Amino acid sequence: MGKNVVALKEWHLAVSALEHGRQTVIFRKGGIREPVFKARSNELFLFPTSFHASLDLIKEEARPLSAKAVDWEPGPTLEMNSFALVTGSWATKEGPSALEALDDFHAYTEEFGAQRLSWNEKRVCTILELQTFNLEEPILFPSKEDYFGCFSFIDVAVDADLDGLMERATPAVPPSEFEEKRKALREALTRKVCPDLVTVQVPMRADRKQR
Repeated sequence: MGKNVVALKEWHLAVSALEHGRQTVIFRKGGIREPVFKARSNELFLFPTSFHASLDLIKEEARPLSAKAVDWEPGPTLEMNSFALVTGSWATKEGPSALEALDDFHAYTEEFGAQRLSWNEKRVCTILELQTFNLEEPILFPSKEDYFGCFSFIDVAVDADLDGLMERATPAVPPSEFEEKRKALREALTRKVCPDLVTVQVPMRADRKQR
């Protein structure tokens, strides 16, 4: 019987940018079933999903990484190629301002902020800082109708040697570089981001040894 992992459903273009080390943060707002987006765990596998969007939402220099991903559609067998550790979480109602302030840490354009972060100004925007690791081989699992819908997390049963896969995973951003980015991101948050910004605590995954 497989181990269950928590998977974050994230736009395929963003997952591609995370896996290539092009970004270390994502921005999410709650939806119909989740008024407020909150990370379920500090360890999240990245489950790519699609929504009708164009490459205009991704910076030009990152588009070669994402050209194939924009037309991506799920098939009968799904796969996850990476996981991420949540190394920071913040909330603000000024999502577009946060997007602009953290421009060095993501591949989104201003249009992404206008389309995805400006609707329903009463809803909180969550900023997640992610340290992404690429698996040496994908985790494959059958598609289920339960995986798709207006919710952010799913539980996936993994039959593979999960601990071994994670131990052998390669960081998308070298550890020393990631630490520099972490420091710079916090300086940016302190210096010029939204006045209502608050830190959000993320539950620790207790049943897996930490990297």
